[in-house]
Formats: sequence, structure tokens, C-alpha cells
Amino acid sequence: MVEPKRKILVADDETHITTLYQAILTIEGFEVIITDDGQEALNKAKTAKPQLMILDIKLPTLTGWEVCRRIKDDSSLKNIPIIIASAFGQKEDRLRSSEAGADDFMPKPFDSKTLLEHVRKFI
Repeated sequence: MVEPKRKILVADDETHITTLYQAILTIEGFEVIITDDGQEALNKAKTAKPQLMILDIKLPTLTGWEVCRRIKDDSSLKNIPIIIASAFGQKEDRLRSSEAGADDFMPKPFDSKTLLEHVRKFI
């Protein structure tokens, strides 16, 4: 029996970054769902039910923090682990990510080893 691919939803508004996520995670056997918009990330989370979400802070319509808050407030989605990934690595951004309910914070830029270390904490 073939095990279904584990799904990771990635929300980032920079195409070169989403291309990098897609390449690294697909090689590792994950199904990668990409969006460049916060509201769309929230909608896709409800329909796709990913095993993990990676959210950039700065997204159109809803910030990554707001998406995270809404996911964690939704009883049907709250158990999805969320990694906030951002070039804003300051202490206050990490704190705001934690306050929003994020399970992890990953600074950008990242390499494949770093990304996979963060992902493997959860799936």
C-alpha cells in the first residue's frame, strides 16, 4: 500500500522563495501547496488540511501572524503545526510569532538543511 504524501502548505509572496520551497520539499517526498496570499492560505488550509504550514510574515490580505492566529483559533485546524519564516529575524518578530501561536520560527534566507531540520520537527 502506498502511503499518501504528507502535505505542506507554504505561503510566501516571493516567487523565488516558493520555487525554492517547492524544489527542496518535493525532492523529500512532500506534496507542496503554494500560495502568495494570506487569505488564500487560510482558505487552502481549510480544504487541503495540510500536516504543516510555513508562513511568511509579510503577505497580501492577511499577514502570516493573522493567518496563524486564525488557524490556531479554529478547532478543526488548530493542531496543524505552523512555522513562521521571515527575513525579519529580530527578537520582536519571533515574540509576535510565538504570541500568534506559531510552533516554530525560521529565519530567511535558509538552506535546504535548515528548512528540513525545521520541517522534521513536526512531520
